[in-house]
Amino acid sequence: MNENSEKPTVPATVLETALQELGFLWQQWREAIHAADFGLNDIRELESRIRSYQDMALTAGRSALPELEHFLTSGEPETCFAAAWVLLVLKTPQAAKIVLATLNEASGDTDILNAVRDAFCYAHVDTIAADLQAMLQSEDALLAITAAEILAFHDLLATDDERVVELLGHEAPEVRIAAWRVIAFNEYLPQASSTYAYD
Repeated sequence: MNENSEKPTVPATVLETALQELGFLWQQWREAIHAADFGLNDIRELESRIRSYQDMALTAGRSALPELEHFLTSGEPETCFAAAWVLLVLKTPQAAKIVLATLNEASGDTDILNAVRDAFCYAHVDTIAADLQAMLQSEDALLAITAAEILAFHDLLATDDERVVELLGHEAPEVRIAAWRVIAFNEYLPQASSTYAYD
């Protein structure tokens, strides 16, 4: 065995706890930023705890990819988000491809799809931006608009993208809602408004 090869420095049970806590705290943070009874100090405290658990998971290093991939497919949205986020923060093409594959397979499960989407939104997507652009043309409308949301969040979506405007008129309400979120991220609202204007 190569003595210089990377080995996990965090036991699987500790990694699992870190991911579960990270996912739980992330959900609390999402709710807190919209809650009137949460002040700035409360949110900062949550963010500090989130960083602590993220750091704990990250100390496992790149050699923890199999363990993180296992938690990514746990079926629990919060744990799935945490594993996806940590994988993406590793900033390796291999880790990004693993999360991208999960996104591709999650279209039938909206909760998992949204969890992976959030992970992509709050991490680097440079290595898979081209893959997301290709996904935008998918026949699966929900998958396509999810890719658009991620690209728009990172300001990587063309402001004249006709696919998004097309999806504003999709029969599925969750697709239309997501399309309007994309519009909110970008500056082509006049084009969308002229297409779907109220009389």
